[in-house]
Amino acid sequence: MIGPKHPAVQQYLAIQNNSKPNPQRLIVLDGLWEVESALDAGLPIVAVLHAPERFRGNRATDVRDRAESVAAESFEISGRLADRLSDRDTSDGLAAIALSKQWALADVEPLAERSLVVVLDGLEVMGNVGTAIRSAQASGASAVLLTNRRVRLTHPRLIHASMAASLTMPIVDCSIDEASDWLRRHQFQILGTDTDAPTSYKSIEYGPRTALVLGSERYGIHKDWNGKTDGAVAIPMAGGVDSLNVANAATILLFEVASRHRPDDFR
Repeated sequence: MIGPKHPAVQQYLAIQNNSKPNPQRLIVLDGLWEVESALDAGLPIVAVLHAPERFRGNRATDVRDRAESVAAESFEISGRLADRLSDRDTSDGLAAIALSKQWALADVEPLAERSLVVVLDGLEVMGNVGTAIRSAQASGASAVLLTNRRVRLTHPRLIHASMAASLTMPIVDCSIDEASDWLRRHQFQILGTDTDAPTSYKSIEYGPRTALVLGSERYGIHKDWNGKTDGAVAIPMAGGVDSLNVANAATILLFEVASRHRPDDFR
């Protein structure tokens, strides 16, 4: 059994707290569900940290054994240390360090005839990015593009908020020019989002390939997107509300476009 000063524990905490350079974009996996999701996604497991005294049922043992079979290293820790490593109220006794997938625009190809992409421009709140990624996966989007990125893709809060969708969803960190050029090359209709836009998201006709651009919580879409979109849509609101949380807006728009593209899947 290892303690809090062991190099594997110190590495876990450094990744969790972003206290050291992380050129490999290693991620920490907090709990059985995240570890199992990473295994299902085929992510390389660097180290497993397990506290059997916190296990609840046979599934934890099965996932631990599965992780150990592919991990470079495995270490037993105390339940108390497992609780310290977890961001949740109580640990379920399983944690790991894994190598995240790094996506490029070319990895998203080939695209289906009907494709949906969401562009998150300058978002600053980890939970909003994670929720938008989860909604993108749930709606069947092809990719999430991050322009003017302000969040750490390896941050545990982003992984938690995405419900581990960030482990498998193609997420590409790119510039505005790279994103717009790629979208144009693949014949996407590019739509910005603006609370003051005169066109409702319900009244527009969406193209076979649609990209939705959502801006930051404070500043909206960066001015460098000006001239690179085919217009903007708004979500009409009532009850004296003039804006929505950006993750909620992303969810509404993604499912609207997805239901137009694939109506049989959303009945």
